[in-house]
Amino acid sequence: MTVYERTVAKIMQQLPKPLLQEVSDFMTSLGVMNHCRKTLDIAESGLLALGLVLLMEFTVVLWLQGLTLKEYFAHRDPVAAAVYVGSLAVFAMMPLLVAR
Repeated sequence: MTVYERTVAKIMQQLPKPLLQEVSDFMTSLGVMNHCRKTLDIAESGLLALGLVLLMEFTVVLWLQGLTLKEYFAHRDPVAAAVYVGSLAVFAMMPLLVAR
């Protein structure tokens, strides 16, 4: 047991029961909030990656193909477009899936 853990244990022993429960509930809520924040950070990384992929798709790729955005969507096969959007959704959610 570290010095920190011993100190916390000693302080917790000296607290009255009702206050001990309040402190315990507060610490639990901090742990939950920390977990939620980590999940949000992971989700943000997936959305950032999706944004960068779409930025490259709609700028560099269209420029290399010599297409406008209107032409790009006009020539897109509906089935291929649905599969593409689905794969982008999986790409954006992948950090959350890997983190679990």
